[in-house]
Amino acid sequence: MPDERKPTRRHAVLKEEVIYESGAAEPSTPPPARKLRSGTARGTVIRWSDDEGWGVIASEDLPGEVWAHAMHIEGEGYRTLHVGEVVEFDWHEMSVTGGQDGYSYRASSVRRSA
Repeated sequence: MPDERKPTRRHAVLKEEVIYESGAAEPSTPPPARKLRSGTARGTVIRWSDDEGWGVIASEDLPGEVWAHAMHIEGEGYRTLHVGEVVEFDWHEMSVTGGQDGYSYRASSVRRSA
């Protein structure tokens, strides 16, 4: 059953304090979106788990390590990488803080180097 009581002045003030908790005259707006980087690089597999289907690639071209998933490895059949293997990959910067499993970059396509 809906509450039929009329809100008191105290209710209205509490509601206003919650809405404008920051003290601003207007609710804050989110910051503008930043442009995410992407590109192609060459690197070395430094970690790989066949059980989990993902691993990590290090590249001198990027300031951080790159998360890679088995489904992004180009090729037919069972797809895996090996620690120490040199690969070429397309990458993009993650839009969420902390990225994928803590990595700021993710490989979108991985190719074995010739």
